[in-house]
Amino acid sequence: MGILAVVQLPRVVAIGVGTVLAVDGSTGEVFVDPDPGTQAALVTRSERRANALGAVSGPGATSDGHPVALLANIGTVQDAEQASRLDVEGVGLFRTQFL
Repeated sequence: MGILAVVQLPRVVAIGVGTVLAVDGSTGEVFVDPDPGTQAALVTRSERRANALGAVSGPGATSDGHPVALLANIGTVQDAEQASRLDVEGVGLFRTQFL
């Protein structure tokens, strides 16, 4: 779904309300009040990643060829519609309690 999650961030309570944060989902880094150069670099990296992922199709596999099923997590009608437009092999988690 492309949603980043920060699992652990030491000293997070010391960050003031309204402070800008940037998360690099590839490295797990969190930038507190990033400067414009860092922000631009993160946007560029994110765009490159999205373009690379958009060009991939077919069944999932590790770099050494081991098959890995690419499955969608669905909790809403919109999730199902979005998954139908992607090259996924099925549904991995179907959260019926939200429907």
